[in-house]
Amino acid sequence: MMAVGLVKRYSFYLGAWGSESPRQRIGCSLHIAVAVGGGVDYLLTWNFKHLANAAMRRGIDRFCLSRGFEPCIICTPEELLEE
Repeated sequence: MMAVGLVKRYSFYLGAWGSESPRQRIGCSLHIAVAVGGGVDYLLTWNFKHLANAAMRRGIDRFCLSRGFEPCIICTPEELLEE
């Protein structure tokens, strides 16, 4: 139930950022909700437009923290291997 609420809220948040379609917003929101709700440390993605870019990462972190959730680290597989 927590994940559903987070998906809905984050989907709305992405809409404010101008994401093209509701389907894209829900997909990205679901990835964030499952990762954050599941306590995952890293979310690996190739989605540079909505997830793996500096502007969105900051916004995602603020969004999660403002709702009492610890954000996960969002990065590409290449970035993870560099660490």
